[in-house]
Amino acid sequence: MRIIIFFLLFSTHILASQLYSKGMAHFFYTYGSHCYSQKNYSEAIQNYSAALKFAPNHCWTLHRLGNCYLVTKKYEKAKNFYLQATNTDNPPLFSYYNLGCIYALQNDKKNALIYLEKTIQKGYTKLEKLEVDSDWSSIRTENKYQQIIQDAKKIKTQHSLIEEYQNSGYQNKMRILQESISKNFPKKLDLAILTLNETYEGYRVASIALLSSLSPKESSEYLIVALFDANGYVKKAAANAIVKSAINVQQQLISILQKPNSPATPYVIQILGHINSTNSIDILIPYLKDEDPFICISTVDSLVRLKAISAIPVLEQISQQMKNAKTPQKEFYQIKIQHAISYLQKLKHK
Repeated sequence: MRIIIFFLLFSTHILASQLYSKGMAHFFYTYGSHCYSQKNYSEAIQNYSAALKFAPNHCWTLHRLGNCYLVTKKYEKAKNFYLQATNTDNPPLFSYYNLGCIYALQNDKKNALIYLEKTIQKGYTKLEKLEVDSDWSSIRTENKYQQIIQDAKKIKTQHSLIEEYQNSGYQNKMRILQESISKNFPKKLDLAILTLNETYEGYRVASIALLSSLSPKESSEYLIVALFDANGYVKKAAANAIVKSAINVQQQLISILQKPNSPATPYVIQILGHINSTNSIDILIPYLKDEDPFICISTVDSLVRLKAISAIPVLEQISQQMKNAKTPQKEFYQIKIQHAISYLQKLKHK
């Protein structure tokens, strides 16, 4: 009993200490921010430094200290705090931006370009402001700078295109899709996948045209999914696209199975059964133990179609493990397995 009371008192003490530290950190940070807004940087530094004693890894306190030293042109101290801020769990975007600015002001072009690229990678999109910010002047004529900005503009355009599509009506959506077919851009597959999940079948048919303009390596699994679409026009468009690609369909299907968590996996398994792909039996058998019931059931059906006698031991093992199945899904799967075992055993003893 005494041990329990001691533990409770000790835990309460720790909690109280943590709350105190959090409260004091917030107090000094808030007052430091007030001083910063009044351009009283020396007092802001004192208060932010006090806040750090109670919360040493607070990203915004570190960032604000960097800001104080940046505006007072104490660049080395500013860099130190910005670097610490970038090593926290939630680094502020402008810690990267300001580090790049400092390196550019110091004519350290290599590091300036590194942090410019990191700034873009972390999600900075206001390129028009960056391009007129005089802090970056020393690297503006560098080929690497121009390439980074050019690539960033392309990415921004692609994101804008998808946002425009999502916020458009029918006519504008169809215009975007038609214009995108002949263009090459990294987000093209994302747009095609987004469109393939639309409710209106007209968009889904247009998505097939988008997928067809991509390489089979990128598009094949989504064309397979489209083969099982509820709408006949979408199915036909997907089938035509697969035939038009003029590649080894069986090889393409097996390559899709090698992709983890592909949305096409259960459909690929079904198709391999329908096209009598007996050389895929050994590839299919492990899917009997998949966590997705749809994949498991598709595998049983295909192995039966393929007359896969070699699958009997695994089927029997799973059947034994599922004797106490209680969920409707597992009961259904167990029945499918038992029927498969019975059918394959008859084939074996013929």
